[in-house]
Amino acid sequence: MQIVYAMSSLRMQSDILFDISSQEKMLIGSIHLLTDDEISNRCQGYV
Repeated sequence: MQIVYAMSSLRMQSDILFDISSQEKMLIGSIHLLTDDEISNRCQGYV
């Protein structure tokens, strides 16, 4: 019973975190895009 409750609470927390992160990407998408571009540029440099 406790294990099931712990797993369900963890899933709820991850869903909430995912919702928050998606909202952040919508609110400050430009910053996330810049970060993604920087990461892709660095990856291309390493390849």
